[in-house]
Amino acid sequence: MSSFYQRYLALIAQGELKPDPDQEACAKRLARLQEELEAIDAKIAKHKQTVAILGFIFKAYHKDAFFWESCDMIMRVLLVGAIVFVPPDAQLEYAFLVTLVFLMLSGRLRPFNEIQDNEFEWAAKHGLLLMIFSGIMLKLNAALQADFDPDAGETDTFNAILLVLVM
Repeated sequence: MSSFYQRYLALIAQGELKPDPDQEACAKRLARLQEELEAIDAKIAKHKQTVAILGFIFKAYHKDAFFWESCDMIMRVLLVGAIVFVPPDAQLEYAFLVTLVFLMLSGRLRPFNEIQDNEFEWAAKHGLLLMIFSGIMLKLNAALQADFDPDAGETDTFNAILLVLVM
C-alpha cells in the first residue's frame, strides 16, 4: 500500500490511534485514492511532455478546432493527389469545389486562436480560389476561341486583363 496507509499503521503501533475497522477501511480507501491521483499526475506529466513535443500541430487552434491541421492536410491531398483521378477536362472545376468547401469550413469554424491567422488563411484560400477561377475562365475563353475564332487580339486582351486581375 501507499505511504499514507503505512503512516496510519505506524500511528496505531505507536499507540497514538486505537485500532478501528471503519477507520482502517477509510485509510485503505484514502491510500487507493492517493495511488490513483499519483497515477493521474504521471499521465498529466506525460501529456505535458507530449504537448511540448507535438503541440505545434494543434496549439494554434481553438480547442473546438484542434483537428484543423488534419483538415488542411486533407485539402492538400485532395488538390494534389486525388486530382489525378479526376478527368483532365474537369480538374479545374474539381479544384474549385474542393477549395470552396474548405474556404466555407474555415470561415465557419474560424479555427485559429489569433484573429490575424484566421484572416490570413481566409485571404490565402480566396487567392487560391481566384487563381483556380481564372484558370476556368482562361479554359472557357480558349474553348470559345476555338469555336468562333474571332479576332485573336480580343482574346489576348481578355487574357491580359484576367492576368492583371489575378495579380
